[in-house]
Formats: sequence, C-alpha cells, structure tokens
Amino acid sequence: MNNDSSQYSDTPERQSNIKLVYDYTKNLIEDENESLNRIDAKLTGFLAFTGLLVKFEADLPGGEALKEGNELICYTCIILKVLGLICLAIAFILLGLGLTSSFNAGIIRPKVLMEKWLYEDKDRYRAFIINTWIDSEQKYKQLGFEKAKKLNISVQLISAAFVSFTANTILVAFLKM
Repeated sequence: MNNDSSQYSDTPERQSNIKLVYDYTKNLIEDENESLNRIDAKLTGFLAFTGLLVKFEADLPGGEALKEGNELICYTCIILKVLGLICLAIAFILLGLGLTSSFNAGIIRPKVLMEKWLYEDKDRYRAFIINTWIDSEQKYKQLGFEKAKKLNISVQLISAAFVSFTANTILVAFLKM
C-alpha cells in the first residue's frame, strides 16, 4: 500500500471514510472510559461495604459467647469468624488494587498536533489521531477486564464471608438455647 498522503484524500474513484472512522473510534474510546468509570464506582461501593462487613464480623460472637463444655463448637465459631475476616481482607485488598489500577490513554499532546500536524490534510490528521487511539482502545479493554475480574473475585469472597457470618450466627443461636 502506498504511504503518501494520496491514500487519505478523496478522489473520484475512492471516497475516504476517515471522518466516519474517526467519529466511531472517538465514541468507542469514550464508551471504554465510561465503562471503566462504572467499574470504579462499583469497586468503591463494594470497598465501603466490605469495610462495614468487617465491623459486623468483628462484633460477631466467637467462642467466648458459648456455654462451657462445647469446646468443639467453640472452635468452630472462632474458625468461622476468622474465615470470614480472611475473605473480607482479601476482598478489600483486591478492591483496593482495582481502584489503584490506572491507565494513561494514548493521548496526543496538543503541542505535537500544533507543531507537526497543523497544516496537514484533515484526513491525514484524523488518521494520525485514530492510529494513536487504536492502542488505547486495547489498553482500555485490558484494564476493564482486569478491574472486572478483581471485582468479581471480591464479590465471591464477600459472599463466602457472608455465609461464614451466617453459619457463625446460627451456630451461636443454637448453642445458647
């Protein structure tokens, strides 16, 4: 393929769709950015919820609340409490890591555009910008995948912690009867 500017210009034989590709790519990048923002909002919400659950878990009775003579069950309550706290701690770490993951999109500095591309053909100008966005789009997808994976694992850990809390509470309730 020819690398000169004629491949980007409109000719009677061939009309450039560069404006359409530019608009599409711009919208795609904006959508990816919004998607990351939504994932970050979910990560933040679950991070706060996890912190609250740690407080509830810490207040759950352990072995000390049980009648004497139930040592095996006593240890079970302690194990359930510790298991729940470990799940929450891991979830908290994953959520925090998901929030600290960042991405610097392939942004072209305005100075570069002004110095090197100010007098170029509009189609070449758009093509240059699109080419910088291509890599950014892939990085956005990868970062979104990584953040979503951390969120999903955290939700599973929070669910496991909740099961542990519930089992602990039910066990203590039956033992106090």
